[in-house]
Amino acid sequence: MIMFVLGCDVSRGYVDITVVNERGELALPPSQADASAQGESRIFRQISALRKNYPQETVIAVMENTGGYEANIAQCFRQHGVPVSVLNPKNIHSFRQLELHHAITDPSSARDIALFALQHLDAIKTEVEGTSERALKRLAHILDALSRDMTRLKNRLDNLLFTVRPELLSLTRGDKPRWLLQLLLQYPIPQKLARGRMSRVTRIPGITPDKARNLISLAKSSRGADNHPDFAPLIVYLATRLLQAMDQEKTLRKELEQRFNRIHPSCPLPTIKGVSSYGAAIILAHIGNVHRFHSAKALVAFFGLDPLVRESGDLQHRRHISKRGPGMVRRVLYMQCLSMCSDPDHPIGRFYARLTKQGKPHYYAITACMRKLTVILYAMLRSGNAFDPNYEDSSKALKQSERDRGRKKLRVAKHARTSLALDVPISTREAKRRKRIIALQNKKREGPHVSCDTSAGSCPKNLNEVTFP
Repeated sequence: MIMFVLGCDVSRGYVDITVVNERGELALPPSQADASAQGESRIFRQISALRKNYPQETVIAVMENTGGYEANIAQCFRQHGVPVSVLNPKNIHSFRQLELHHAITDPSSARDIALFALQHLDAIKTEVEGTSERALKRLAHILDALSRDMTRLKNRLDNLLFTVRPELLSLTRGDKPRWLLQLLLQYPIPQKLARGRMSRVTRIPGITPDKARNLISLAKSSRGADNHPDFAPLIVYLATRLLQAMDQEKTLRKELEQRFNRIHPSCPLPTIKGVSSYGAAIILAHIGNVHRFHSAKALVAFFGLDPLVRESGDLQHRRHISKRGPGMVRRVLYMQCLSMCSDPDHPIGRFYARLTKQGKPHYYAITACMRKLTVILYAMLRSGNAFDPNYEDSSKALKQSERDRGRKKLRVAKHARTSLALDVPISTREAKRRKRIIALQNKKREGPHVSCDTSAGSCPKNLNEVTFP
């Protein structure tokens, strides 16, 4: 069976197409088509000619993810019965470097995409993401962008208040509550609040008479360097933008939860104590189809929670997580793990307590909890079962732990086969490492040392009475 691969380099308003056969040879001259009805008809005339000459052939279209520009052309291919696969641009970039293709043009990029797909047919996936899932993902991205905008606005307002209203920063450290923003709308500079009436200040929701009295007193003694009326419009503008962003975020969060409950009514993720519908919607919007991840480790790497190890000879970089996935998901997982760690009966809370008891720092332990929670979420999505807090005590978990211990023994045996010879031309750092391993192995062979005070007669008569720390 002959196969033709259509490599598509998508730009805004047009697309470059290169068609190669199963041997990587050009089947048709490179062409360019606009994103219009005439351009689409031109493309499918070429495809129809291929199908006429090769009735038994398989045609597949591949393109890079361009942030949405590829959606329309991909939909057109699917409507004409051509499977479409959207690839990661990093894979194409690495393939281009491997093939030493330094000249980058639109036709050459389309050919590189087709050649990459031809050499990695097993990794090509043509599953179609549903419209509802795409809308849920877009909504999550909009919420993420809105959250970043709110953070920038808060930082700008905080810098402005430091020179105009420094007395307010001691009352609201970090966050900017709604009562403060409404107060700034009515009294942007301290002179106006100092002349204001307490009855009018208390009309603002969230301000009690005692708080209003304190605010007026602080305004009278304000020592801001820029407490001038010229700065009032700036404060009013930032406060207005923040209030609008808060209202929009509240509306979008509610819409996200409603769509999630409508699209995934039987999703098991909210059955975990500490995982809300909003958090489950954010996680599932980025995961999509969980079956595209072959293991829990793949999902952990997708979220950027996998350790980044860089070792070469004596060079050893500091280990940390890769952070190469969606940051919004990591923020959601972090907040969920914080709430779970406060519950000593929660499996994540017990895991956190065990790590901190071993002397692990807080962020180290929280990151490990985020990884453990990701593995739990993956298992629940694959099986469709609700969360079982007693799973670790079940027989199934014991069998799984036995398999994990077997794999650990294999890893230990692999490291045991590492050469520890010192009479070879190795570096000083490597020699110190080998000496340290040899000392640890000798210490394990000697076994625990039992010390007893024979003068006091407290030495045990047999080893069964010895209590080791």
